[in-house]
Amino acid sequence: MGRLYVLCSNKLDPIYAAVQGGHAIAEFLIEQEEAIANGDRSVYREDKWYNDTVVYLTVDIDEWEAYLDNFDHLWFYYSKWREPDVGDELTAIALNVSDDFIDWKSKKLRELDNLEGSMIPAHKRLLKKLKSEKLLSSSSLDKELQESIEIPS
Repeated sequence: MGRLYVLCSNKLDPIYAAVQGGHAIAEFLIEQEEAIANGDRSVYREDKWYNDTVVYLTVDIDEWEAYLDNFDHLWFYYSKWREPDVGDELTAIALNVSDDFIDWKSKKLRELDNLEGSMIPAHKRLLKKLKSEKLLSSSSLDKELQESIEIPS
């Protein structure tokens, strides 16, 4: 099944970032279906995300774009969302991390015969980088709501 990490730009208000993340998820699902239909990916290797777990993170989106574009993502698939209303600026990325690769209970990489040894450190770095990011929070909205609601004395 796997986890879908939704990397949202830290330049955005959390509510708007969540909306942009939703667009990235939709783009990811469309691209997955098209790739599988074209025979580019095998569903038998769990290349497809099946609506299992979604984790929203707030990140430096430009840094992540460069990182993923330079990463040998043989075992990771991702889709970018560029918002047309803001000049096609990158606002979110949906990144699938398959259960085939990670044992989520032990939080360790699985030993895979067909995974080249040189790729293992790169995948560990990716997971460490994901774990270092913050969850998307609506703290700014909470603050706005608290300030706008009068509590009777």
